[in-house]
Amino acid sequence: MEVLQAAGDLDSHAATRFAESMRTRFVQTANVVVLDLSRVTLLSTAAVVALLEARHRGLMGDTALRLLTGNRTVDRLLALLEVADQFAYTDSVETAAEASEIRLTPTRSLTPTTSS
Repeated sequence: MEVLQAAGDLDSHAATRFAESMRTRFVQTANVVVLDLSRVTLLSTAAVVALLEARHRGLMGDTALRLLTGNRTVDRLLALLEVADQFAYTDSVETAAEASEIRLTPTRSLTPTTSS
């Protein structure tokens, strides 16, 4: 299982880097990828497109994508865009690991760095 974490603002500018990061870090050999969005403070529609792309990549590579949200910002936008039901969710990384009966790998950060 691979755990990826994003935090901060995933606005339209950061969404491009977010999508590129997910493409390079989405491990095709992992059977489950947990994407922790619990620390995201802003989610753009471009970032939602990147999430949908990751879901599609997972389906094509037999990798289950699980979102860890617990975040009104993320949950509300996914619901408003009527794509929330496209994703599988988990309450915690530990719950996802138990459900998958697999060993955790270290969490990787997907948070784009911004220059001020």
